[in-house]
Amino acid sequence: MVFRVGGIDILVITNNGQAVDLGQFTSLGIDPTRYRTVAVKSMQHFRAAFEPIAREIVLVDTGALCSEIYTPELFTWVRRPIWPLDPIPSPRTGHVHRPRRGSYSSGIPALRRPTK
Repeated sequence: MVFRVGGIDILVITNNGQAVDLGQFTSLGIDPTRYRTVAVKSMQHFRAAFEPIAREIVLVDTGALCSEIYTPELFTWVRRPIWPLDPIPSPRTGHVHRPRRGSYSSGIPALRRPTK
């Protein structure tokens, strides 16, 4: 269902689903490539469909289950060391695997500590 409120088109779906392709928009007569701004409520699933048509992607931390902001307080009770929070030596080779800041490795987001 599409609602138009103050010049903004709002798409509402009945069944819970991620925005994994543009079909959720086009099936309702909306062409997302013709919009200046498109907002989707999705953590990662949207990327395959929307990155190719996006000028920019802005992630918003809503304070929900998955956050882009990791702070040391969130890991107070975690047994340390643990990757990707800490460098971990390989038990076989002794090579130290360090978290890669600002990138993704094995599907796990690198942790960026807020600057003070």
